[in-house]
Amino acid sequence: MKRGLMTVSLAVGLVMAVASAAAADFPTFPAPGAAQTCEGDCNGNGSVAVDEIILGVRIALGEAPVDDCRGMDGDRSGAVTVNELVAAVSGALQGCGGPTGTPTHTNTPRPTNTAAAPAPTATPTPTTMPAVCGSFITIWGGLGSGDGQFNFPSGVAVTGDGHVLVVDSGNNRIEEFTNDGVFVATFGSGGTGNGQFDAPAGIAVDADDNVFVADANNSRMQKFTRTGTFLTQWGSPGNGDGEFSGPAAVAVDAGGTVYVADRFNNRIQKFTSTGRFLDKWGMVGSADGEFANPIGVAADHLGRVYVTDFFNARVQEFTNAGTFLFKWGGTGFGDGEFISPMGIAVDESGNVFVVDDGNDRIQEFTGVGRFLTTWGSLGDENGQFNSPVGVAVDADRNVFVSDEGHHVQKFACP
Repeated sequence: MKRGLMTVSLAVGLVMAVASAAAADFPTFPAPGAAQTCEGDCNGNGSVAVDEIILGVRIALGEAPVDDCRGMDGDRSGAVTVNELVAAVSGALQGCGGPTGTPTHTNTPRPTNTAAAPAPTATPTPTTMPAVCGSFITIWGGLGSGDGQFNFPSGVAVTGDGHVLVVDSGNNRIEEFTNDGVFVATFGSGGTGNGQFDAPAGIAVDADDNVFVADANNSRMQKFTRTGTFLTQWGSPGNGDGEFSGPAAVAVDAGGTVYVADRFNNRIQKFTSTGRFLDKWGMVGSADGEFANPIGVAADHLGRVYVTDFFNARVQEFTNAGTFLFKWGGTGFGDGEFISPMGIAVDESGNVFVVDDGNDRIQEFTGVGRFLTTWGSLGDENGQFNSPVGVAVDADRNVFVSDEGHHVQKFACP
């Protein structure tokens, strides 16, 4: 304990000394080239300021909550470590990207998959997991209404034992598969009754394997057991508390709180697991905390909520109380840019996967929006996409993507 306190003390002294010297000559430290989020960047503006370094010290000492600067918490542990303070100082002195433009982060960026896609497979064919994030493993589906077929699959979720649930929107049902795409079961049909759907969209699974489905055209949420037994439903058309207009996506945090992307009301609504309204945030617009068709939502292990903001071509990050934290993106074709972002998922380490629908690709980011890697292109070959929609990631960092080509594909991200 004494050695740990001495280490923190030395680190604090170092940071304060650097901050003091820097304040005399240059109050902010812009990153070279285009702005990017890096450790120590509290407000996501692509630079590290003296006051951000000092705030990081206060968080490390327990004098301020980590929520005051999520950019300091590079490993998403819920605390600020000595190494993270040093990384912030380095980013301040060298620029966020360091002297060569490489992000100063403790994790090595995952390489982009540039290998040619394997030949198409007619049935799920598991292979040895490759060593490149975004490497194709298998594909399943095809247009139809039979078991294992799809008519515009949308949301995807993973159960506790690694099975994959897919919202088969055009067939008004949920289909369950093994981790490698073997059909297991299905539930649901078209209609307005309990357990029926009208163009279901998003899906999420809680820690007890309860299944939540955003029943878009019925303007409601439905909750089921893992095997598809109906439990409860809530919501109706409207813009009041607990009402919906085209609910598009749903996420459940570790405590069982449910977040719904209320698409055409341009807001996020928050509920208990039984549907009791708790809170809401958002309105139409392009400012921080505003939305233009929020269409995807995810929650990480710390309860942070991520929203894909469709027409604003960005991702926004919030606390579980709806306080704005970060944003990233912008319209374009480059790394970290989007055209019509849709589904979103977060892995157990806090990295974020975003469906970049208009660019027919998946992009991976850190929890504060630093670009890591991308894969995919337009086409019908394995590893290519035809308007991807939903994404989910399992405990082994296998990534599952649905697209309007009526398939689900599985990729490795070791």
